[in-house]
Amino acid sequence: MQRAKIKRKGLAPSTLDRAWSLAVKTRDKFRCRVCLGEGTDAHHVCHRGQNYGLRWDIENGVCLCRKCHDRADTLNGRKEIMKLVDSDYLEHNEAEFRLKHSFLNKIKLDEEAFKKLRLKELKEVINGNTFWNYD
Repeated sequence: MQRAKIKRKGLAPSTLDRAWSLAVKTRDKFRCRVCLGEGTDAHHVCHRGQNYGLRWDIENGVCLCRKCHDRADTLNGRKEIMKLVDSDYLEHNEAEFRLKHSFLNKIKLDEEAFKKLRLKELKEVINGNTFWNYD
């Protein structure tokens, strides 16, 4: 017996996940931020499932090669990555916006409006309309 497909209203999280990943890689010029080798993975610094406000925030991502990504969740790997990002920003937002409703209330948008805005921001990075300088 086949399962009925559920039609989803609005943007699917997977659409934003793919855009976030490509935006992080594009911003970092497809280079690993740790070893400067070829980067193939976008890594969430703060786990995406633990904080709705940071899930699709490009500041919460780094491009990593496979070797560095495998080490990313070790203590030493995490310390290396935290040196590469704005850790104060991430720690503040991780504490304040852990829950979806508190984040959406703070930014005064409903979930669909937030997703559309975030997708627009990610596409700007992908299309080169946002300048990032980590050199």
